[in-house]
Amino acid sequence: MAVIDKGVRQIALVVDSNCRLLGTVTDGDIRRAILRGIDLDSPVKEAMNNNFKSLPIDTDRREIEIFLKLSEINQIPLVDEDGVVHDLVTLNDFIKKKKLENYIVLMVGGLGTRLYPLTRDIPKPLLKVGGRPILETIIRQFRSYGFYKFILCVNYKADQIINYFGDGKKFDVNIEYVRETKRLGTAGALSLIDKKFSKPLIVMNGDLLTKLNFKKMIDYHIEGNYLVTIGSTEYEFTVPYGVLNVNGQIVEDIVEKPRQSFFINAGLYVLSPQVIRQIPYNTFFDMTDLIKKILNQNGKVGCFPIREFWLDIGQPADYQKANEEYWNYFLDEEIAAADEFGE
Repeated sequence: MAVIDKGVRQIALVVDSNCRLLGTVTDGDIRRAILRGIDLDSPVKEAMNNNFKSLPIDTDRREIEIFLKLSEINQIPLVDEDGVVHDLVTLNDFIKKKKLENYIVLMVGGLGTRLYPLTRDIPKPLLKVGGRPILETIIRQFRSYGFYKFILCVNYKADQIINYFGDGKKFDVNIEYVRETKRLGTAGALSLIDKKFSKPLIVMNGDLLTKLNFKKMIDYHIEGNYLVTIGSTEYEFTVPYGVLNVNGQIVEDIVEKPRQSFFINAGLYVLSPQVIRQIPYNTFFDMTDLIKKILNQNGKVGCFPIREFWLDIGQPADYQKANEEYWNYFLDEEIAAADEFGE
């Protein structure tokens, strides 16, 4: 039930360890199971629909739409010849959303040294999570909210990224590229973009997976009249020892293994257009440098708390976690080919 509640598609796909589709579970299936006397702690197979419908992954989108309407169903999984799930399409996917004119700048030029040897022959943004490159999932998610203008800042193994995504046409977006010839930092790379922005832009690291509604973050930025808005997530840390509160040489209290909480930089920003002019050209300049510069000028910087799923794929354990949790968080209306514009 929790998996169904996480997505707006109101369906969970049951797969084996190889992502082969075994069955589907909808809210209706669960409610019917409860009426049969099955409780919520029972194995999913007790409520699972084994007689599910699916279509081949290469089915034409117009044919999918017709099939859904004639079958009077709202969702249909797309599988390959081995039964492996590659997509989930709903009737809502055929409803076009308004395109948003904000640019999305994705930083995808890093060496990915912490994930070596996985990144020895392939750049980190092309590592697959849930059967798709990380960067493809990111682009699909932005597209699901109506964003279609992308700028990719590339460096390490740039040609692989450019060859895979091209101009973005096959993903129904527009993609431009900025090549870094040296390390410039997150903000420094923005100085190479030969473009005048008229609307706030989103800047994001290309190794993040999150369920954030990006449109809400831009709205928050505009409503707060911020120059920079920093996406942040809460990080909790438990001190593994008893902590003493000391006044001079006198112990006033002792707290056993206290838990502390911090808001950390989530690697995701909204910048107002005028901020770009504050960045020195072709010089190493990190995003923290830019933010400090704005703060020193008494500029208004906002914090946007991310309560949704967020994962920075920086370490091997993070990469493993991303693959384990992909199907729980990204196979829904906002992700996994939520294709408002046709594909």
